[in-house]
Amino acid sequence: MKSGSDHSAPRNLVLAALLLALPHCTTTPQHAGVSSVSNEPRAAFELHSGMWINLHQELLHHARSTWKWRHRVLPERPIDPAWKNTIDLYRTRYAELENLDVRLSSIAVDLATANGEGDVSSDNELRAALSSAAETYRRKQWPEDDRRNREWIERVTPLLDRYGDTMREEIASASDISWPKGTLRIEVVTFVDPFGAQTTDVPSPLTMISSADPGYAGDASLEMIFHEASHLFDDQLRKGIIEESRQLGVPEPEGLWHAILFYTAGYFAKKHLGESYVPYAEAQGLFKRGDWTRYQPIIASEWEPRLRGGTSLREALRNVLRKLNPRTTRSEAKVR
Repeated sequence: MKSGSDHSAPRNLVLAALLLALPHCTTTPQHAGVSSVSNEPRAAFELHSGMWINLHQELLHHARSTWKWRHRVLPERPIDPAWKNTIDLYRTRYAELENLDVRLSSIAVDLATANGEGDVSSDNELRAALSSAAETYRRKQWPEDDRRNREWIERVTPLLDRYGDTMREEIASASDISWPKGTLRIEVVTFVDPFGAQTTDVPSPLTMISSADPGYAGDASLEMIFHEASHLFDDQLRKGIIEESRQLGVPEPEGLWHAILFYTAGYFAKKHLGESYVPYAEAQGLFKRGDWTRYQPIIASEWEPRLRGGTSLREALRNVLRKLNPRTTRSEAKVR
């Protein structure tokens, strides 16, 4: 997409800047609509809990009540009667859009950086609808959502403090890039349908992660922050797979690049968190679905040496593709 990340569909994101400082969430009550962070320097991310983006994601969630991809593990909450007109607007405008459609991505970035009532949206109709819905959300649900978001941030911050710098270097090396300077803004929200997290680079880099999805809780939060960041510089990996597939005369394996991204972040998270840690893709059964079932053992045998620094990125990808296409290997031997 040159705009995003979810956990089932292909993505194609451009290189984005990631800052070398992570302000962590404060514990003082925040004013309505303003994201909460402090200026204390930390690792490579900036985590926020903001009312407007949480409200937007909540409304989108309810508007997609019949959407086939609606996330199945997040809590059900009744639709406030006062939201009827706003929900109707969301159903009409946004419910059928893909998460990383540029219109939704632009709204998310706009709302994530909103500083007050007047800055919520440049769209007058949307601004009025959000302002109306905000009256009850701020009073009834936002205190609970903000508390949960802050607790999630407080739990992941020590992990980032301890392992963030090293994981940044390890993943950058495995991806054959220099980790760029800049900022990746992470908005912690209740709902990110359907997969619990997504990353966009349009119109600017933004990741949203659910604080209510149990798959992103505890130690998994460390892995998945880095997984999401990896989507912002996955071009090198995807280009390598395409070119090596062409060289070998085989089709590009669908979703292989994403399986490798999951394996990479999970490998380094497990390295630091300990053998008892179960990486996200394994815990959620992603490697038991479709083609990923046969990808996993080959990634483990042929890509993992790259993560240990034993092979180049292109050599590792070539080895993966050869193992996935054994007939190609035999054909090459005959030619020689």
